Amino acid sequence: MLSGWVGAPHGSVALSATCGGRPIVLRPFRHPATYAGAERQGFWGYLIVQEHLDALRNDQLVVCFRADGQEIAAAPLGVSPIAVAMARDHPLNLQRYPVTAGSPVPDEPPPWTLAFPGLGGVGGASLNDLMRRNMVYEGWETTVYHEADDAVLWQRIVGEGGATPRWIDGHACHAAVEGLPRRSARVTVLREPRARLLSIFNYNTLVHPDEFRFRTFDDFVLTAAARTYGQAFGLLRAAGVPVAPSIGADELYERTRQELDEHYAFVGITEQFEEVVFLLAALAGYQSIGMWWRLLAAPRSLGLEALAPRVRRALDRQLAPEIRVYEEQREVFARHVAGRALGHGFARYKHDAAAGPTLPDAYKLAECVRWRQRMLQSGRVRLEHEQDDPAARGAA
Repeated sequence: MLSGWVGAPHGSVALSATCGGRPIVLRPFRHPATYAGAERQGFWGYLIVQEHLDALRNDQLVVCFRADGQEIAAAPLGVSPIAVAMARDHPLNLQRYPVTAGSPVPDEPPPWTLAFPGLGGVGGASLNDLMRRNMVYEGWETTVYHEADDAVLWQRIVGEGGATPRWIDGHACHAAVEGLPRRSARVTVLREPRARLLSIFNYNTLVHPDEFRFRTFDDFVLTAAARTYGQAFGLLRAAGVPVAPSIGADELYERTRQELDEHYAFVGITEQFEEVVFLLAALAGYQSIGMWWRLLAAPRSLGLEALAPRVRRALDRQLAPEIRVYEEQREVFARHVAGRALGHGFARYKHDAAAGPTLPDAYKLAECVRWRQRMLQSGRVRLEHEQDDPAARGAA
């Protein structure tokens, strides 16, 4: 993703960019720097390395920026050997697919602004990236720097009017839909709880090795800390609901179910990710959608089938409330899918997603380590836990 700002002392400028002579689509947005009072114009877009391999020189791609037709900067961007190998050997699917499905909320026609409060380990990075790319393609507003996570900044953005974002993501954006002029809704995705927790463990041990004190999955489960990393706790934390680690199983189930029933218009299931994409696109009023890409997927360390019986029993006991919620929501989602003709575009989408190349574990490892490095450099180290309770923070 490319983003930044240019000086615009006399009003807006027509901004464009090329790489190797090939145009890059740039869209305007309210860059955080524009709130400093200076006359600046923000921009963002995507540079897809596989489209510019012929312009690669000395491990760099040069992006030329123009304002009102005049070149204003030539920015050299370093491209790692891993990125080059991935672009050549595992190219991304850049096709678009028509969306013909009816909205899963038939009484309220689109377009909707969708807000996706972050819930780790469910494919959220892939979903966020897909929807952001759709915003670039359509020229629609979105949150680029998780602006909705900052309540003060978000109130200022909403209060100033202008275009309403069509997609909002972030770990603290639960309240962002309040006060928007367009019809809006929260959406989320649930994953099979045991598989999700294993994914969370794999991710945290790679991306947060200094903050995540558990070195084996057995220790993670048998110390009972795993429970607070579950998506039941995550959903309530996203809503700003304080939850004690000692909360009873029945109460946790009831509060999680209530949160989903009262505050979410759509609950998808990770194991049917293509169906999630198409139903969300229909809800939001998109005419077409791109292919989702697997992002920040940690290499698999072990499978659930390899767990010792006592570890599996402890895992099932700790996750019992959210397993119950997940099974209920999976049935609801299955009815959503069965009740709609997703069309030929979906059939091709499903086929192409399954036929896509599988990223080798070495590349997954490199991506996770690179993400850790980026967070360390920006001071954004954040454990995939989202726990505000001091006792739980001590356990993490």
